[in-house]
Amino acid sequence: MVVPHFLKRRLKIPPSNRATGLDQIPESLFPALACRSMLSLTMLDITSVVVIFSVGEMVLSRLLFNGMFAIAHSRVMLINCSIADNAAQFLADN
Repeated sequence: MVVPHFLKRRLKIPPSNRATGLDQIPESLFPALACRSMLSLTMLDITSVVVIFSVGEMVLSRLLFNGMFAIAHSRVMLINCSIADNAAQFLADN
């Protein structure tokens, strides 16, 4: 969305940094407001959508980031071990 990027720039927050609330609220608020009349949403419904989306996104984002970091770290370790094994085999052969 354009609005969070614009606000981050104005607040001098680097694009890759997390801005809790600023990243999540517009992503759920604007679509909920746009669908308000079509879906007969009340302000309580819209608030619920925003809260559930924001909390869910923050929790899932953290879980996925930690999971991906652990997977990437284990792959790097496997590659390093493979390189070390290949180097040891090469030195033993020569």
